[in-house]
Amino acid sequence: MSSEYQLVEQIIKGLLNPNNEERRKNESQLMELMQKNKIGLVLCLTQILDLSTDPTSTLYAAVIARRLIQVPEGESYNPSWKSAPNDIKEQIKDNLMKVLIKCTDKNLKKKIGNIVGNIYESVSFNKEKWETVLQYIADAFKLPLTPENEININSALHMLSKVFPFATEELTPGIDVFINSFKKYFKEGTLEIQTNTVECICEILGGNLSK
Repeated sequence: MSSEYQLVEQIIKGLLNPNNEERRKNESQLMELMQKNKIGLVLCLTQILDLSTDPTSTLYAAVIARRLIQVPEGESYNPSWKSAPNDIKEQIKDNLMKVLIKCTDKNLKKKIGNIVGNIYESVSFNKEKWETVLQYIADAFKLPLTPENEININSALHMLSKVFPFATEELTPGIDVFINSFKKYFKEGTLEIQTNTVECICEILGGNLSK
């Protein structure tokens, strides 16, 4: 466990300190890290997501990471991601995919999906590749519609809605698989799966219509 990872997790825990002075000190430390090396902080946050056993730390890490990596309004990519070294980018991608695969907390899994979706937008603009994201979606859509698979199917629906506008060329050849799955989810799925299916279809159609 790196000293950087330990420091960032301590700061995150300190954000909930009831002592105002201590809490402000941790807020200042976090802002300083953001200004010094934003992408390095994102890497530490993804390490927390992967390694920490503290639910509060992982939740806050996910929220902060998304804020740092999202594409600014009116832009096509995140500047910090664009300028980051390739090895750091790959470490961040690997950490996120490990968490996405093993996570069993529905709320956290969705937050991780949001981070992945934000990064994928920059990846697409920069002509980079992140094939494990597309494989994750494809594999989940092949799963039998059983209660134990529901969390991963819902995750795949959410992920598809986030990345389809930026991976249309790669995903369109498999559109029949998605359509057939949508029909099955409407017919046999739980209310949550049906709702997520509707949201996914709306996001896909909305993204394509806005192009």
